Formats: sequence, structure tokens, C-alpha cells
Amino acid sequence: EIYRLKELAYEMRIKLLKFCGSYDGAVHIGGDLSMTEILIGLWHHAMQCDPENLSWPERDRFIMSKGHGALAMYMAMSLRGFFDYEEIISTYGQLDSKYGMHPCRVQLPALECSSGSLGQGLAMANGIALNAKRKGEKYRVYCLMGDGETGEGSVWEAAMMSSSYKLGNVVGIVDRNCQTMTFYTEDKYMSMAPYKDKWKAFGWNVLEI
Repeated sequence: EIYRLKELAYEMRIKLLKFCGSYDGAVHIGGDLSMTEILIGLWHHAMQCDPENLSWPERDRFIMSKGHGALAMYMAMSLRGFFDYEEIISTYGQLDSKYGMHPCRVQLPALECSSGSLGQGLAMANGIALNAKRKGEKYRVYCLMGDGETGEGSVWEAAMMSSSYKLGNVVGIVDRNCQTMTFYTEDKYMSMAPYKDKWKAFGWNVLEI
């Protein structure tokens, strides 16, 4: 299984780099590549999902908080059968395309929400998870964040809520690549260290990979 996932991640990286080299527009290739294995691990192993049944009640939910990484998400989901790869590369970022530079729930029903305004994904994941908990539903909600966006207070308010409401069905994943769009987080941004301890202090069970 690990070999299969590595092969998928390798294929996805090749597709991302080929597209980046041919696309006449903006691609967040650094952030796309740094979360390749994360997305493959989620969509191809960890998450319960079915591309043939988008409204399956027991499906796990996924929130792409770092919405500028939409291209990587499209690629990972296309390898799982949710989207058509050729349509992605031929229409990405164009007017009226389903595959915008930020994900749109209206255009793509396979998504749980639109995203792109940084710092909001975990709060949305909390709302979905709290609804599941109150209804006795067992699915998990996975939220992928960038470490740059965790410099925003809204993330820590949401982290505190997750713990306060004992939302054990929320899995927050931070792509800790130490970069924002234009600089390194530890050089010109608010210092993140000690990063693991911050999350633990907010009541989270923290695993570093």
C-alpha cells in the first residue's frame, strides 16, 4: 500500500510540474508540491469516499483551507476518479472553468465548500463536525491548512473551539513548509516556534510527520 501511494504521489508530482511548465499563468507550485503526499494519503487511503456517490452520508469530509492549492487538490482527486484530468489541464483558470485557482463548491459538487480566504477552513470543519456529533454520525472532517495562514487569530479561535467541544472527529493537518507566497515564515512573518507546543496548548493531540 505504501508503494502504491508513493507511485501515485510521484505521478501527481510529474503532472504538476509538466502543467506548471506549460501554463501561461499563476500556479502555486511550491505549496502544491509540499502537500502532494498529504493529499494522496487522504484521498487514496485515509478518507472514506466514493466518486460515484458524492452525497454518500457516511463519506468523510475534506476542507481545503489553503484554497490557493486547488490545483494539487484537483490533481489528487482526478487520480481517484472524481475529476477528468484532461479537462483540468485544458480549462484551469479560464473564465467559466469549473477548475478555478480557488475551489468553488457551486462548480464542483464533489467539494464540501468553496475556499480561498485564508484562516477560515478549520472553523468550517468545526461546524460540520459539530453537526455530525449532534446527529450521531460517524464520519470525520479533514482540514488542510497552510502554516502561513495559522498566523491568523481565526485559526486559533477555531482550534480552541475544536478542543472545547471535544470534536474528536476533526483532523487538522498543517502543511508546515515554512513558506508563504513571497517569503519564509520564520524570516519576515510571525515566528511559529514552538509550533507543536502551540497546538498542544490548545488541547490538540499532535502528531508530527
